[in-house]
Amino acid sequence: GLAVCLVVLGGWVRYLKNPRAISWCFLLAAVTALYFTHLMALAIAGLVLTAYSLVDRRRLRELLLGWALFVPAAGFYLHTEWHLASSWNISYRPLTGKLVGLLTAVLGFSAPLDFFTLTVGGLFWFWACWGNRDFRWRAPWAGAAGLLFALYWIFPSDYGPGLNSDFRLLPFIVVVGLAAVRLGRRLKPLAVVALLLFFMRATALEFNFIARQPHLKALANAASVIPPGSRVLPLVRSGQPIPQVERQFWAFGVIERGWFSPCLFHDSGVQPLTIKLNVYDPYAFSFCGDLKRQIDWTRVRYDYDYVWALQTTEDEPELARVASAVYTTDGLRLYRVNRTARAGPPESQRARE
Repeated sequence: GLAVCLVVLGGWVRYLKNPRAISWCFLLAAVTALYFTHLMALAIAGLVLTAYSLVDRRRLRELLLGWALFVPAAGFYLHTEWHLASSWNISYRPLTGKLVGLLTAVLGFSAPLDFFTLTVGGLFWFWACWGNRDFRWRAPWAGAAGLLFALYWIFPSDYGPGLNSDFRLLPFIVVVGLAAVRLGRRLKPLAVVALLLFFMRATALEFNFIARQPHLKALANAASVIPPGSRVLPLVRSGQPIPQVERQFWAFGVIERGWFSPCLFHDSGVQPLTIKLNVYDPYAFSFCGDLKRQIDWTRVRYDYDYVWALQTTEDEPELARVASAVYTTDGLRLYRVNRTARAGPPESQRARE
C-alpha cells in the first residue's frame, strides 16, 4: 500500500508540472489499483493530494481533477458497504499509548538495535538541521505531513478487525515528512547514515529469519498432520507474547491444504465471501482476534475436526475432555476432536434452528 501510494503522489506532482490527458488516465488506473491494494493507503493518498494542492495554492480545477481520480475507488467502496454492511466497534488509545506508539516507526526484532537506530538517526538528523544554511521547508509536503501527524493523535487504534490502525499511519508520516525539508549539502552524509542503518537492520532481520527456521519447520510439520479439507479451529489467545508469524501460521493450512476455518477470508465488510455453514466461531472478530471468555466446547466438539492450540495452557483441561492430542511441539498442541460425541447438533444449535 505504501509503495503504490507513493507512486500516486509522485505521479500527481509530475502531472501538476506537465498536465496531460494520458498522465491523468495513468493516475486514474494507479488510484484504482491502490483501492484494491490497501484502503488506508487510498485514504492517505487522497488527504495528502488535497493538502498538497491547497498549500501549494493550486487552482480549483486542478484540485477537482485530483478528486476525480478517486471516483471509481469511492464507487467500489460504497458498493461494498451497501452489500456487506456491519457494525464494528471503535477503540481509542490513551495519550500514553500514542506517545509510546511513536517508537513503532523503528520497531524490529532487536530492542538494542532499535535503540541504536533511534539514537543514531536522531543525532544525525539534528546535525543535518541545526545551523544548516541550506535548510528549507517544502511547504506543500510539510502541510501534508502535519495533517497526517495531527490525524494520528485522534485516529482510532482499532476498527473492527483492523488492529493498530493508528500505528499504520506512522510509515506514511515518516516518508512524507522526509519530503518536507531541503538539507542541501548535508543530505549526502545523512543518506549514507540512513543506508548503513538500513543494511544493519536488514542483516539483523535475515539472521532472525534464519534462527527461526527450525521452529517454523516444526510448525509446518504440524500442518501436515491434519488432513486436507478438515474443519480446524485455531485457538490463539490475544495478550500472549507470540510472534505475529507464529500467531497466524495456521492460516497456511487454509490456503495450501484446504482447511475450513471461520477466521480467514470470511469477514463481513472486508471480504465478499460468506460462510454458508452454521459453524461456531468463538472469536469476537475474525482474523483470530479476542476469544470469548466462555467457549462453548460442545459446539467445538460438534463443528470441528481438529483444534490448533498455540500456547493456550488454560484451555488444556477442556480440550482433553473433548479431543485427543495428536502432535506437540514448542508450545503448539494439535487436538483431534473426539467423534464419538458428534452424533447430532448440540441443544444450543437445535434451539436456534
